[in-house]
Amino acid sequence: MSFIITFVLAQAVVFLGLVILLRRVMRGSADQETRRLQEMNEEQRKKLQGLARQIDRAEREYREKLRLADQEARKVKERVLEEAAREKERVLKEAEEEKKEILRRALNAREKLKDEAAEEMKRELALKACGMIREVLTERHQRWLQQGLIDEAVDELASLDQAVFDGLAETDSPVVEVTTAHELDEEQKKRICRVLSDRLRRPVACREILKASVIAGIVVRVGSLLVDGSLAERLRRLA
Repeated sequence: MSFIITFVLAQAVVFLGLVILLRRVMRGSADQETRRLQEMNEEQRKKLQGLARQIDRAEREYREKLRLADQEARKVKERVLEEAAREKERVLKEAEEEKKEILRRALNAREKLKDEAAEEMKRELALKACGMIREVLTERHQRWLQQGLIDEAVDELASLDQAVFDGLAETDSPVVEVTTAHELDEEQKKRICRVLSDRLRRPVACREILKASVIAGIVVRVGSLLVDGSLAERLRRLA
């Protein structure tokens, strides 16, 4: 009987020891697990904080990029508007210049037409005056007028600046054309040739051309030099 009691007590003691041991083991494991969970929680918290910082940084970067993009878009818009304004101003300026040029050409064309009409009117009036003078003046009066105009033309040739003739001496023909309405006499021819020879500083030959429209006087051409001492020219200037 005592053996059984001893055995039972021994079993109870062993069981109690096992319970205590298990409790210690379980308490140690729980502490470990708790610490591990705490470590995992702390690690997770740090990761979450790092992730939150990354998200916050990404959001700031995104907002900054949006701000820069908006700023760049405004700059591009301003540049486009400025370029459009400059292009508009250029087009308007070109249009204005073109309008002025068209107006100038129109005015020039009008003035040219007016001048041409005036010249044509002068020529017609001169021709009419020439016809009237030929009808009114007798042959003797025409020759008297002829001599006076020849004298004035020769005097004009003699009074021209010497530089005019020096420029003609080497480049123009030595043949002088004398256009007249009446045939020149020998004295008139000699006088004209003598004056021109003196001015050109070389001998010249005079070629006489008869033209009734001159009416009276002479038209002398030496190369590019033209001296018009005709009555027709005087009437044209007066028209």
